[in-house]
Amino acid sequence: MGNIYFKQEKWTAAIKMYRMALDQIPNNVQAIRFKIMRNIGHAFFKMHQFPDAIDSYENLLMDGAQHLDFMTGFNLILCYYALGDKEKMKSGFLKLLNIEQVGLEDFDEEDDLDLHEPDPAVKDPRGA
Repeated sequence: MGNIYFKQEKWTAAIKMYRMALDQIPNNVQAIRFKIMRNIGHAFFKMHQFPDAIDSYENLLMDGAQHLDFMTGFNLILCYYALGDKEKMKSGFLKLLNIEQVGLEDFDEEDDLDLHEPDPAVKDPRGA
């Protein structure tokens, strides 16, 4: 229900539903609890209640940064910016740099692609 209210931009109702869901989720199911806490932070962020959003986001950090995704980290930096906290902005940015994003792994293109051989599917524009 919280996600439905979030999509409808009914932030306070979404937060209420997220908190109700959080009360129902057992403590041993951490991944779901972290997603709900993240969504609570996002709803506070949308309402421009930056101190509350920071509390939600920092609770995710206290339990380990492995549950911090890029958007959450970026929103946390924006919250610090809105409140004028330069030092926390710097530390948040450093944490943001350490977030591993899926699909952006470094690889050596020369090992995976043969850049020296022409692609047979590409026609020579000179007609040769």
